[in-house]
Amino acid sequence: MKCSAVLLSPGLREGKDPSFLDVYGETILEIAFRNAKKAFKRTLVVAENYKGQKAYEKLVDCDVVADMSPDKSFLTRLLIGLKSCKTQYAFVTTCTMPLIDPKTIGMMMSKIEEHEYDAVIPKIGNSLELLHSIYRTGPVSKSLENSIGDLAYDLETALTKMNTLFIPESEFSELDPALSTFFKVGSEIDYQTLKNRYRKKTYRNRLKKASRISSGTSAEIETENTAYYRVPGTEKSHEVVLNKRKNMWSCDCRYFTMRGNYCSHILASQKTREKDAD
Repeated sequence: MKCSAVLLSPGLREGKDPSFLDVYGETILEIAFRNAKKAFKRTLVVAENYKGQKAYEKLVDCDVVADMSPDKSFLTRLLIGLKSCKTQYAFVTTCTMPLIDPKTIGMMMSKIEEHEYDAVIPKIGNSLELLHSIYRTGPVSKSLENSIGDLAYDLETALTKMNTLFIPESEFSELDPALSTFFKVGSEIDYQTLKNRYRKKTYRNRLKKASRISSGTSAEIETENTAYYRVPGTEKSHEVVLNKRKNMWSCDCRYFTMRGNYCSHILASQKTREKDAD
C-alpha cells in the first residue's frame, strides 16, 4: 500500500461544515469516503477541530485526526494529513469533492510512480487542483513544515521548485468526459446539483433493499392511533412506528433519526402494511 486517500475538512462556511449536508440519507462526507474506498485501501480524514473530529468519527469507519494548530488553513490540514497517513504517497482532496473517480486516480498514480514525481497536479482550465492531487508525503511535508510562520509562502510556487508534473485537462477528459471527479460543493447550486444526481439512484436502491427485507418485517402492536413494526437491519432489527392520526412514519435507525429521511426500513414497513391490507 503506497498511497492513501486523505480527505480534508473544507473548513466552516457561515459557521457550518458543508461536509454534513445531507444527500438522501448520506452526508457529502460519507459519499466522498465511500468513493475513496473504491480506489484506496486506507483513507484518512482531517477535521477542522476536535469537535469536528468527533462528529466525523460517527460517520466514517477510518482514522480521523483534528487540526489543532492555532492558525487553521487548508495548508495546516494538508500538513497534518500528509504526516498522519503513513504511506509514501497521498491522494489529497476535500470532503466536499465527493465524486472521486478511480480511473483518473489510477492514471495519476501510474505517472507519479513511474517517474518518482514529488507531486502530480491536475490543471483544469487555468486552475491547479491542489486539493485533487497526489503528493509524495516526505518532500511536500518538509516544504510545508519549513513554511510555518512564513506569510508569503505559496504552495503553487513551492511545487514548481519540486519535481512536479502538471497534467492538462485533456488527459482527464479522456477518462472522465464530464470531469465529475473535480466537482466541488461550494454553493447552494452545487448542493442541489449533487442532490439531483443522486435522487433517483438513492430511492431505487432503498426500494430494492426494502423489497429484500420486507419478508422479515413483522407487525408488532397496533393501537387506535399507532402501529409498530419490527424490521431486520444489518446489525440489529429496527423499530418503525406509524402515527396513524398524522400519517407520519418514523424509525430508530440513524438515517432517519439524524436526517429525517424515509429509510428502507420505513419503506419495507409500508410494503408490509399494504400487503396486510389486501
